[in-house]
Amino acid sequence: MCSSDLQTPLEYAPLSAREYLARARRAFDDRLGALDRDLSRLAPDPAPEAVYHLYGEAAIRSLCEDLTLNARRSLYMAGDASFADRLERLSPRGVDLYRTPLANLPAIAAPGQRAFLLARDGEAALVAHFIDEGGVGDAHGVHTHNPVIIHLIEGYVQLAAQQLQPR
Repeated sequence: MCSSDLQTPLEYAPLSAREYLARARRAFDDRLGALDRDLSRLAPDPAPEAVYHLYGEAAIRSLCEDLTLNARRSLYMAGDASFADRLERLSPRGVDLYRTPLANLPAIAAPGQRAFLLARDGEAALVAHFIDEGGVGDAHGVHTHNPVIIHLIEGYVQLAAQQLQPR
């Protein structure tokens, strides 16, 4: 063997476990970020005018949780307090949360239904109607990326919050 093939102790220094884990995490985060960027290029942007119908309470709750977990800047929600509590606990740190019950405003759900509104980052929104206990029918709603509808929901939540403030 040639002496140039051997490493001297000055050229090789083992990493501590903490340093090794930090390096491994950075490398993993870099690869994950690259994968996320590549995948986002593959998926087409949703058509902003599209409205997607939702059927069933499980589907609605699941989408609300996904929208909440993916929030980066803001969340607007109004309606069922216990469900809003759960979503508030799921919301990421640093996200501005605007929340209010739907009170003292024109009804947006039929008798026997409870409305729930959610808007995220000015990019996505959901309007849902949950069925009261013993009521007829299934929970249903719509999900959209239409900026006009999103803006309307944000405004409705702000209006509902103003109605609750003492005058």
